[in-house]
Amino acid sequence: MKKGKHRTKEEKEALINNYLESGLSKTAWCRNNNIAISTFSGWEKKVNKENNTDEVIFIVVRHFVWYFNHQFK
Repeated sequence: MKKGKHRTKEEKEALINNYLESGLSKTAWCRNNNIAISTFSGWEKKVNKENNTDEVIFIVVRHFVWYFNHQFK
């Protein structure tokens, strides 16, 4: 079995940002980039914990606000 490439924290953060900006589902993005979804999810958790952020919560709230605003126009 071939072992995956080791990536630095900065490389992982760049890949996570690329995913967030892509508009793709996590599954589709990982498939397109040949990264196991379990590996990618682990990177997200580790990077968010190290940066002490709640990036995923922010994204969910942003979509909720967009939905909320369009309901009352």
